[in-house]
Amino acid sequence: MLKVQMGLIALLIGCVTLISCDQLVVETLIPAPSEDDMPDDMMVGLPMYISMYTSWATNVTYPEPVGTGGVHGEGARTVYINDVGAMALEDENLTAYPAGTIIVKEIMDDANTFVQKVATMKKTDDSRHNGWTYKKYARVDENTDYMQVGGDGLPDAAEGCHACHAAAPVDSVFVNFSMDDTMTDDGAMPDDGMMAVTVNLAGYTSWLNNPLPGPIGTGGAHGQNARTVYINDVGAMALEDESITAYPVGTTVVKDIMDATNTAIQSRAIMVKTDNPIYAEHNGWIYKYVDINAESVEIGGDGVDGQQGCHGCHLGAAIDSVFAFPIPDMDGEGQ
Repeated sequence: MLKVQMGLIALLIGCVTLISCDQLVVETLIPAPSEDDMPDDMMVGLPMYISMYTSWATNVTYPEPVGTGGVHGEGARTVYINDVGAMALEDENLTAYPAGTIIVKEIMDDANTFVQKVATMKKTDDSRHNGWTYKKYARVDENTDYMQVGGDGLPDAAEGCHACHAAAPVDSVFVNFSMDDTMTDDGAMPDDGMMAVTVNLAGYTSWLNNPLPGPIGTGGAHGQNARTVYINDVGAMALEDESITAYPVGTTVVKDIMDATNTAIQSRAIMVKTDNPIYAEHNGWIYKYVDINAESVEIGGDGVDGQQGCHGCHLGAAIDSVFAFPIPDMDGEGQ
């Protein structure tokens, strides 16, 4: 009898469950398979529950990122969903994926020579993040093991992941697994006739501003470098109201993002508040994202990716889609 009890104790230890108390994320460690049972495409360092993801029948490939999808790199990506999620897709009125759904996005390096990153979403019964747990893995080259670099279980606690995904049209999932070309991997829609906008930025560097040494929260979508955020007089005057809940029409916010050496402006993100009904679903905001080094060529936002990705992130702001103000409290989510 004692031997049986000891055996049960050993079995329980061998099937130990890791619980992150503050995240309520639960995972069971699975014994490693023998070499005979290990699939040829098994990539060392990834969790066992996605070890066979390349065999999942339902998947869709995108040649490049659009909008906030660039936070995962510039390479092509293929997104897979397991059978649990794929069966749920048979419901045309799907509003939530069932627990057990797993989505894997593998992202190529910028030169599209090898799979450099793998991002995962796993649906659970937990109330946090609509039940989703997010993890991101990366490796230096194709001969290196993967290591987790973001998401649940790490200091960022997947807050940035869910801040973007919360705006997805179906239960935090942007991808249209029907292979329909009307949606990209990060939820950006094709140009649907949204009007072009010319913004007068004359003298904007004299506006009320907030310099930041780097990104906060989802601001990493615009790179990892220093940035300064400016707001024009219309918006600045509105900030005098401590109970502000919305910026008035005419407010313009400009974010200058520096290059890797923090010596020159590399890109510029612009928000303009309008009362045009075309932008009603974005709280009236028009978003523009331009590459300064390419003579201010637009690389995101209205007229390029339909600005769904922009607003998907900015929806998480405390005040009317704007993260950077009021000053000086910058301990929240961010730019």
